[in-house]
Amino acid sequence: MYVKAEISVSSCAAVSSGTVIIPTITAPDVTTSITGSSICSGATGSIKVEQAVTGVSYQLRDASGTNTISAGAADGAGWLFEVPSMSQTTDYEIYAIFGTSCEIRVNTARIEVTQVNPPVLNGTFTACVGIDTLTYAIVQETGHNYTWTILGGEEIAGNTADNISIKWTGIPASITIMDEIVAIAGCVAQKTFDISVQSSTPSIVCAPGLSLEADIESTSNDQYIYTVQGTELDPISTSDVCGVMLLVNSLSDTSSMAGNQIVFSLPAGQPVYTQKITWTATNHAQVSASCDVEISLKINDQIRVPSAFSPNEDDNNDEWIIANSDRYPDIKIQVFNRWGQLVYESEKGYTHKWKGQDNKGNLLPVDSYHYMIFDKNKIVKRGVVTILK
Repeated sequence: MYVKAEISVSSCAAVSSGTVIIPTITAPDVTTSITGSSICSGATGSIKVEQAVTGVSYQLRDASGTNTISAGAADGAGWLFEVPSMSQTTDYEIYAIFGTSCEIRVNTARIEVTQVNPPVLNGTFTACVGIDTLTYAIVQETGHNYTWTILGGEEIAGNTADNISIKWTGIPASITIMDEIVAIAGCVAQKTFDISVQSSTPSIVCAPGLSLEADIESTSNDQYIYTVQGTELDPISTSDVCGVMLLVNSLSDTSSMAGNQIVFSLPAGQPVYTQKITWTATNHAQVSASCDVEISLKINDQIRVPSAFSPNEDDNNDEWIIANSDRYPDIKIQVFNRWGQLVYESEKGYTHKWKGQDNKGNLLPVDSYHYMIFDKNKIVKRGVVTILK
């Protein structure tokens, strides 16, 4: 195709005229469909001219048509543009290039970019190992699928896609959530939530050393029983960040020594009994700590004399029982009536308890009597005892 133009040139002397023929290029038919894409943030977006015209190349430009974004390349019967690492939705213009320097805008296109935000998880992120069962919930978004991965915990039955209950059992512990947009393949965000699982060593503190003195009743053959009255032998304190599950002692396997009896032997002439009691505190993670209570139990082996008894053969208080007399093998007792007459004298050691009789076996009358107790011929105690009926 050509264009004919007439040109006149005038000057002072003459006028010249002529015809110039300018060839023109007809624009190709580039009306065609454009395919854009929906992608996830950070991915590569694409735009395709579905039917490219032979001999024509294409450019992808910004919305102003000024800056070339991509020259693209032939792709089968079409022309493909790719834009890497996109972060937001963007509009473009497509130009067709033909001839030596001709171009024409043929269409517009858009690449939709979807932002996948990190999952949001509600719940408690500090737990006690072995005891805490905690519930977690995802803040859901429409069109999203969620996948849970649990480390260091046991998933409790009855959970839903957005709600889960976990019993934490170990360290390290975490919840990893994968968030996938259903409509866009590969559009996934993942986040790991660390759980601070408490698993410390319990604290247990015992008294440094206890020196006790108590009246201890002899049973037989130098066997003694001491009944613990209160908590004086228990630990001063026990603690653990998640609580002490079990507290026991080595002597009675109980959580407190209060009310327990300590049965022990003492050699003759040894007035002090020593004992170590080990206390062990165990937490819910089966971690234990121990401390020792060292006790020195001084035996009060002084002779203790009752002020009265009733030898009436009712099997109740019929004998004059002198406490700890068995710890004095040389003991000897004399009893006098109100007139100073000797009415009873024991054998050495007081192995046969006085039943209110004189040395001839006659029952003495109800009255008050004076007594003297000797140990190795020395008076160690004296006083008054009353015979009752």
